[in-house]
Amino acid sequence: MKFGKLVVKFRIPILILSLVLMIPSVIGMARTRVNYDLLTYLPEDMDTVIGQNELMKDFHKGAFTFLILENMQDDEVRDLMERLKEIDHVDTVIGCDSLLSED
Repeated sequence: MKFGKLVVKFRIPILILSLVLMIPSVIGMARTRVNYDLLTYLPEDMDTVIGQNELMKDFHKGAFTFLILENMQDDEVRDLMERLKEIDHVDTVIGCDSLLSED
């Protein structure tokens, strides 16, 4: 009961404080970049990073990802593949269409 009374009594300062704290939150959110390479967060001496570096050195390609899609129409899959090709550091995108085509 005491807490509720304090919140009601100081509702204006609490609201002002909330709005003031939202300012750095919004700025931080706007400046945060999405990093898809999770290996950048790992130490250099970790086996995963060492293996990735060896793959890059020997084959000039590193990690790969499989996407398994369900309940998507063929045109939606083709659209997704085109969007994936536009992502930085994505070298090759292979789908069923590209494996089955006679091109």
